[in-house]
Amino acid sequence: MNIIFDKKPTTASVLFIVLMWLFMIACAISFSGCSGKKGYQKYIRNHPEVLAKDCMENFPPIETFKPGRIDTIPGKIIEVPGDTVFVKGYTRDTIYITKTKYIQCPPSLICTPDTIIRVDSSAVYLLNGAKLKITEHEQTIKKLKSDKLWLTISGALLFLLTCLFAYLWIRKK
Repeated sequence: MNIIFDKKPTTASVLFIVLMWLFMIACAISFSGCSGKKGYQKYIRNHPEVLAKDCMENFPPIETFKPGRIDTIPGKIIEVPGDTVFVKGYTRDTIYITKTKYIQCPPSLICTPDTIIRVDSSAVYLLNGAKLKITEHEQTIKKLKSDKLWLTISGALLFLLTCLFAYLWIRKK
């Protein structure tokens, strides 16, 4: 009755079909597992609380306490003009006596409040990573400079040996 499968399938063909199905299942699983950058961005856009929770767990803010203090500013001396007294005496001139008072003002006190300084630890982490990259880059440059020096020295020695052999070869002829 079976028109398509009149013959009995061989073991090799069954094995081939099973392996093909396993290969297709493995490809489907691997392709579905690769969500990529856009998928991650879409997920974060739809679920921002996940990103916020991860950031708070991995990068908690660093808080430092800076106590307040009291600063004293010394007082100024202020000149206050006094009354003017007219004195008519035995002379024909009028004498003016002015009294000027100098007053010492009391010192001023300035109180600075206690301060809590909160630093974003994710920014500190990024800056430390950038600093590490710069340090690695500087070490690479130093290594390349030292390698360049050895390359120059070996090139100069090779040139001298070539000149020596050329001289000896020309002298033989």
